[in-house]
Amino acid sequence: PYSDGAACAALTLLVRGLRRVKADPKDVEARTLCQLGIFQAVQACQSGPQMGACHAIGHILGPAFEVPHGYTSCVALPGVLLWNSQEPTNSARQTLVVKAFQDAAGSDTAVPRTAAECVAGLVRELGLPGSLAEVGVRRSQLEDCARRTMGDRLVETNPRKINGWEDALAILELCGPFADEVSEVSLRGLLLSSD
Repeated sequence: PYSDGAACAALTLLVRGLRRVKADPKDVEARTLCQLGIFQAVQACQSGPQMGACHAIGHILGPAFEVPHGYTSCVALPGVLLWNSQEPTNSARQTLVVKAFQDAAGSDTAVPRTAAECVAGLVRELGLPGSLAEVGVRRSQLEDCARRTMGDRLVETNPRKINGWEDALAILELCGPFADEVSEVSLRGLLLSSD
């Protein structure tokens, strides 16, 4: 469908553009790729699938746990993709994400085999936080976050049905490690290793 094509093209543009902007923040052409990518991504969302659990979780992580909005998808999307992929229909659809990453990298470059690995790798490559530990969320806060997430309307748009706060908690568990499980020294190492 149209939305799949627009979403794949958007993701390819964004991955190419973000990598180039990271390498050279003054690269105007790369910034243009990012702008075109986000424009196409919005078109895809308006004509097809909605944003789902990743944005629902992000709507809670931001105001309730003081996670900057730009980081919420970095820490939540790989876990959401992994959880969604446990249903065969969603797993098959996620091959489109892997293909978009392959198109962005070029045919000579190997990419991870799963959508979750592709996104997590890009987050690391860009030097952004990739776990709830890196944004200060503790395991003891997960149930509260999961319960609050269920009140967000985007939960209903997730491709794999979320049946209750326990499912939201299962997704959050995939977004670890958590701040209370990582010592300050090892957390600093996590952040430095992503540079």
